[in-house]
Amino acid sequence: MEFTPTREEHNTINNLDLTIRRNHNKLNIDICRKPTVTDTTIKFLSNHPIEQTMATFRSYINRMHSLPLNQEDKQKEWKTIQIIAKNNNFPKYMIQKLNWKTQQKATHTQPKDKTRKIWTTFT
Repeated sequence: MEFTPTREEHNTINNLDLTIRRNHNKLNIDICRKPTVTDTTIKFLSNHPIEQTMATFRSYINRMHSLPLNQEDKQKEWKTIQIIAKNNNFPKYMIQKLNWKTQQKATHTQPKDKTRKIWTTFT
């Protein structure tokens, strides 16, 4: 295995699947898609269980919501995910529902007060 250093070009460097841009005193992160990447996943109409066919999209959507992306980059990534889903025969509503659920989990905040009341019934 040979490791080669990646050089910064135009204040941008690609590392793993991220693009890191340096703007003055701030770093911006974006998702890097290499030109050789295919958009092939397990097809929706295959005989695989639905959990396996949706795993790729769960991963893509979770990454989109968990990274500190700006709104423009997040919309670009969402369009890319929709194109990949369309090319693999996924119903649009399934991907939108998965996105909504993931977004709700990402924005839902747990109460800081951990003392919750638990009610129990004794017979």
